[in-house]
Amino acid sequence: MMLESSSRRGGRPAGAPGYRAYVVGDIHGRLDLLEDLLAKIHAELQHHPAAKTLLVFVGDLIDRGPSSAQVLERLWGGPETLIVISSDLSHYLPYEKAQAIDRATVQRILELDAGLSPHEACGSAAINGALRAARRHELTPRLLDLCNSGDTAGDRDRVVGYGAIAFEETP
Repeated sequence: MMLESSSRRGGRPAGAPGYRAYVVGDIHGRLDLLEDLLAKIHAELQHHPAAKTLLVFVGDLIDRGPSSAQVLERLWGGPETLIVISSDLSHYLPYEKAQAIDRATVQRILELDAGLSPHEACGSAAINGALRAARRHELTPRLLDLCNSGDTAGDRDRVVGYGAIAFEETP
């Protein structure tokens, strides 16, 4: 959690009067750490109320750890919630082999299969947590793009796979 020192303001939180922003990152799939931080934020708001509060969650929130899906679920708000999960797909394979593996991985993601391994995507823990949450929230995945570094950087001997998939509310 990043907070500006309040010592220069007589113990009051820094920022515009009446407004408060908290930025939380690097929870690493630890629901216990997230709950502890949220409790501290709540306690501070009890002592120093704010007219408007903004919570921003960044960094490695669900990249590993025992509770990635639960952390994601705890952070889920309503339609105003935007969640971005980033991960490479295959790593350092020849172009054609990477294409085949990445197509299969993306197909599993489109089927909401939350059993990906690190061999398929280095961020498989985060992706699997997101897929479980997408299922619970009845989201529909849509492939936006799939390519690899051989398509963007030229060298096709050892490529890294990339994909972009949007999850949207089912109409």
